[in-house]
Amino acid sequence: MNPKQQRTGEQPPAPRKMPVADALALAVQWHQNGRLSEAESLYRQILQAVPGQPDALHFLGLLSGQQGNAEAGIALIRQAIAGQPDYASAHNNLGNLLKQQGRLEEAAAAYQEALALRPDFADAYNNLGVVLKQQGRLAEAHAAYQRVIELRPDFADAYLNLGNLLRKQGRLTEAVTAFRQALALAPAKPAALSSLGAALYRLGETGQAEAAFRDCLRWDPDNPIARHMLAACTRENVPDRAANGFVQAIFDGMADSFDDHLRELDYRAPALTTELVAELFPAPDGRLDVLDAGCGNGFLLRVLAERFGIRPCGFDNAGALRPVVEATVPDVRFAVGELSALPYAAATFALVLCTDVLEHLDEPAVGPAQDGLGPHAARRRSRVRGGGHG
Repeated sequence: MNPKQQRTGEQPPAPRKMPVADALALAVQWHQNGRLSEAESLYRQILQAVPGQPDALHFLGLLSGQQGNAEAGIALIRQAIAGQPDYASAHNNLGNLLKQQGRLEEAAAAYQEALALRPDFADAYNNLGVVLKQQGRLAEAHAAYQRVIELRPDFADAYLNLGNLLRKQGRLTEAVTAFRQALALAPAKPAALSSLGAALYRLGETGQAEAAFRDCLRWDPDNPIARHMLAACTRENVPDRAANGFVQAIFDGMADSFDDHLRELDYRAPALTTELVAELFPAPDGRLDVLDAGCGNGFLLRVLAERFGIRPCGFDNAGALRPVVEATVPDVRFAVGELSALPYAAATFALVLCTDVLEHLDEPAVGPAQDGLGPHAARRRSRVRGGGHG
């Protein structure tokens, strides 16, 4: 190690003749320590030396997913599996990237393949339970979580996931037990404390709920749900309206079941809005530039793309919806942020749609949205009521 490396604490570059096993161990160490560019470079060097090396392909695929390129990661991990079909961890991580992209059927199949190879793979059972819950297959998800706990009784996340499933089913007392088991294993777990507080609040145990939310804020002082619910418990410092962070956290939490909620509501806003767009633009010919501000899961974006053959743009404050939208709306453009600060220049869009959004804000900041409406800003302002959504 030269003096400069000693001063900066940097690791020397991997020797050109380093054995593959040692190079792979070093790349994984850099990967785990957050030195992603160096890890990526070394994974690629390994693949140049040994094309198709399964571990390097697998870990490079994971790294690609971490860097926001899930599709590249999926392709790389599939290559690893093609070279080593019995690679259970690769099947599991393939499932994780597919789940991230909203491709739930494929994700479930990947987890099941991992479990066929390793029947005692607790992580794969836990991940499968998450996907089954998102698919509405609650009994199967429950069985998956129970199997995790049988295999690894110290797996706090399994108890947390089981508790959230039980809470979704309305089995609140059982959910509280599961959350407390998670916290016995991991006391500094804000997600479990927040979920425990929510279940206790619904049971009418406001004193215990308050204590859970206070504990949550001790570990995560900026947690928007805990802040909001603590105010609900104590009736102190109650805001005039829900904070943006609380709204975003709620919608992020609904990302995996958004379609189910809309079906339950007999939601007709996309169809009604599409008819209104057809009136305004009878023959868009694929060139209509539309922004759906507050696009949610992309329901309206899908309808617009199919009806008019256009490439619409979606904008929402719930970043967790991105993979859902991108997986179901071909070639979509999607951005995350607040309606009051749209990241677009004036007249960027011929039409900006804001369906079932503004009525949920006490003082909607519509100025930036109006700037983006372009020449059609004054042609039609209509409040489309979605039917069942009020």
